[in-house]
Amino acid sequence: MAEFQSHWAAGLCAGFLVSTVVVEEGWRMGSPFEELEAREAAARLRVEELEAEVAELSGKLELARAGLERLRITRETVSPFQLGVLVLQLG
Repeated sequence: MAEFQSHWAAGLCAGFLVSTVVVEEGWRMGSPFEELEAREAAARLRVEELEAEVAELSGKLELARAGLERLRITRETVSPFQLGVLVLQLG
């Protein structure tokens, strides 16, 4: 009887996590629990990576929002006349 090895790849398809299992002849397949543990570990790692990306992007978003708010306040504070004088001075 031939031995088999199982390989799998996870990906997103229409927003759902899917996996494909490929069995190659010549290698021994691990137990279903080992396979599930390996998939769970890979999924956990991906979640941690995505959480780190979200945290980084959240920080950048907050800085961008603060800059936008400062510009909005500046625009409202500077009168059209003052803005014209400023343009002439910078020009």
